Amino acid sequence: MGYYREDFVRIKAEFSEKYLKARKEADMRRWELYEKIPEVQVIDAELSGTGSAIMEVICSGEKNIEEKIEKIKAHNAELIFQR
Repeated sequence: MGYYREDFVRIKAEFSEKYLKARKEADMRRWELYEKIPEVQVIDAELSGTGSAIMEVICSGEKNIEEKIEKIKAHNAELIFQR
């Protein structure tokens, strides 16, 4: 028994639809949380900047890169705990 292209396309569309619905529901729950507890939005925004902060440290050319990255990790752990 082989798989037909139509079945593949149909199943892919179903999974895509389920994914989009779940994503939309998750976004709605996140915004509800932000409305109830605005501090969470601030923490999330700060956490999302972690990659940029690490890149700044790496590109700075300073010698104590590992130490600064460890400070960023510790700060993130604190933020996650607060969240």
